[in-house]
Amino acid sequence: MPTPLIRVNELKKYFSTDGFGLFSKKRTAVKALNGISFDIYPGETLGIVGESGCGKSTAARVMLRLIPATDGSVFFKEDNIFSLSTGELKNIRKKMQIIFQDPFSSIDPRKNIRKIIGEPLSIHGIGSRKEREERVLSLVERVGLHKTCMDKYPHEFSGGQRQRIVIARALTLNPELIICDEPVSALDVSIQAQVLNLLKELQAEFGLTYLFISHDLSVVKHISDRIAVMYLGKIVEIAPTRDLFETPLHPYAISLLSAVPVPRVNIKRNRIVLTGDVPDPRHLPEGCAFYSRCFKRIPKCKTIGPELLECDPGHSVACHVANSIKATQ
Repeated sequence: MPTPLIRVNELKKYFSTDGFGLFSKKRTAVKALNGISFDIYPGETLGIVGESGCGKSTAARVMLRLIPATDGSVFFKEDNIFSLSTGELKNIRKKMQIIFQDPFSSIDPRKNIRKIIGEPLSIHGIGSRKEREERVLSLVERVGLHKTCMDKYPHEFSGGQRQRIVIARALTLNPELIICDEPVSALDVSIQAQVLNLLKELQAEFGLTYLFISHDLSVVKHISDRIAVMYLGKIVEIAPTRDLFETPLHPYAISLLSAVPVPRVNIKRNRIVLTGDVPDPRHLPEGCAFYSRCFKRIPKCKTIGPELLECDPGHSVACHVANSIKATQ
């Protein structure tokens, strides 16, 4: 088994909130991440899926120390990112980059493409002016843009072209890990396919490792080697992509997969519509957070929170009834 490039251990992030009302002094905490753990291996793509508000993007930002963690640890190779000094963090960030969801707000509208892509090289003092120019030009052409784009500004490009610019900027420092935070959700479907194919080509060419965050299971299936399913700040199932789509074991994962469109007229899928309310993330229930919406729940689920346990090689699930679900598949 190879050594993980990234190891996330019991990562937590709580956001404090003020009480409601003019005179309220009560403070509570939104548990955006409530103890997630996973590894990412060199050269693989780990996808993270879940509905809006489950903590996917928060996990990305905490892993890069863009926002502070409440507890837990994130190791990049042998370095604990949370214990690094400012100088050490600056050096290690050359190896860890992020592609944000919105290609319109993630680049500076006052700078041309030459400066946007070359800025990381200037910040880290890498190369001469001529070498930086050559590096920027090679990346512009590698992501499918023409060299005449170098002196243009972001408002002169479409959404897909802007996302290619963001990808080029992420590649500037030769990173090992790129976190893709819903990089195609703001794009048209045809452009999504182009960007996804570009990401796969770049991964093979440069030996990249991806953490790919999305709410679209079809997109994640196309690009991921393994998929982790999140619900209310916790990972409820993690498995190789094929295993998750063929034999999902957590009721939440089953319900998500039942909503994936099938591009065949003669195939009908048993759509599972969840009922019940989503728990308040400030006051999570004592037992399983999915209990109020689960169609497989048993009394034990209400009082005892399930642990994420391996049920098959590489396939882990946090559910008290996973074995009974497995037996019926």
